[in-house]
Amino acid sequence: MLVLALVAGCSSAAVEVTTASNGDVTALVRTTNLSSGDAGFEGLLAVSDAGCLGITPVDGDGSVAPVVWPTGTRVTDDGALRTPDGSVVAVGEMLAGGGDVVDDLRGTYGDAVAGCADDGQEGALLGEVAPGDLADLGTGLTGRRGEPPQGHASDVRPARPRASVRGT
Repeated sequence: MLVLALVAGCSSAAVEVTTASNGDVTALVRTTNLSSGDAGFEGLLAVSDAGCLGITPVDGDGSVAPVVWPTGTRVTDDGALRTPDGSVVAVGEMLAGGGDVVDDLRGTYGDAVAGCADDGQEGALLGEVAPGDLADLGTGLTGRRGEPPQGHASDVRPARPRASVRGT
């Protein structure tokens, strides 16, 4: 399990979540723009069995961790992720993001994430995302490797995408 200290003023309880969708694929998206947090995540963009965009490990074990994407993230007509800066990441391509781990996405955000996360399911709350790996993101979130959010939903197998943690 990944243990992180949240950055002061970046409590996940202050974040509201909405969805972006193309009709087939859905992304959970922050409506408030806060700092990116202390955790770095990298993996492949994937779609869960529920049709939600998340992160899967590079090793290809098939698990998909649910993600709340940064403010301004969109889903393209072909199901790719359009980041707030306009970059496009297709399903199966490498991406990196900075944010926090949320112990219980549904308990924190309620019905807004119900289609993508079950009760008690851990996930990632990202403040920034970009194509490539953590070195490409340029945030300095390239510390030791740790375990990322773990899925518990029946439609999303336990997730273990690569994660990096900066600080303690």
